[in-house]
Parts: sequence; structure tokens; C-alpha cells
Amino acid sequence: MHWLALYLPCLPLDAVADAAVPAFHHQAGQQHPLGVIEGGRLIAISGGLSAAGAHIGMTLAAASSLMPGLHGVERQPDREAA
Repeated sequence: MHWLALYLPCLPLDAVADAAVPAFHHQAGQQHPLGVIEGGRLIAISGGLSAAGAHIGMTLAAASSLMPGLHGVERQPDREAA
């Protein structure tokens, strides 16, 4: 029997980045910060948020205080499964 284990920590972020948040795309060479929310807390964040001090488990309000212009999007499990 063969097994394969995959760890995809950015899957929730990748699933919403293109379709759910058009503003996430580069505009004038700038990438907008994005956070994926589930249960009122961040479960995935873009690199800019991490550099600003945000982390998984923070509320959207707390992360927004560190990075103005943050886009918060609800997790989309159906898109992740696709």
C-alpha cells in the first residue's frame, strides 16, 4: 500500500486570492494584504501581513490595525476542494 501526505498551509489563501478578491492582484506593482477568516479569526495570511507582525489566530480587527488596507475574506472550502 502506498501513502502520500501533502501539507498545503497556503491552500485557503490560494483558493480565494484570484476569484474572491480582485483587489489582491497587483495594481501599480503593489500587492494588497489578504487574510482568510474562519470563525472570526485569521487562518491564512499573505506575506505582507506576516512581515507587519500579524499571525494566524488574530482577529481581523487586530490585523487591520497592523496593516491598513487589509482585505479579509471568509474561507471557501468548496474552492479548496476543487
